[in-house]
Amino acid sequence: MNIVDVIVKPMERGQITLPVKFRQKLGITKDTLLNVTLEGDRVVIIPLKQMMADFSSSVIKPEISKEKYLLLLKEFKGKLWSAQDDVERVRMKKSEKKWDW
Repeated sequence: MNIVDVIVKPMERGQITLPVKFRQKLGITKDTLLNVTLEGDRVVIIPLKQMMADFSSSVIKPEISKEKYLLLLKEFKGKLWSAQDDVERVRMKKSEKKWDW
């Protein structure tokens, strides 16, 4: 079923009303988010859920589950900078001064 072109007139603040047939065909409700873009001399309106469906095939699926990821995080949990790192940093600073970098 093709829906023919409909001419609408913008209101004072630039708002337009999408015809009921268009909203029904695209499943647009008062809560539907719309992506509005300007392509050349055209305004393109795409329901966000439709855009998300189009992009979903390009989304990279996770290789591990959320639970496995959380277990790995616990395994690596700890200080990122240790006292030994401080000692090594001081040693490197002294070495840099010696060479006058």
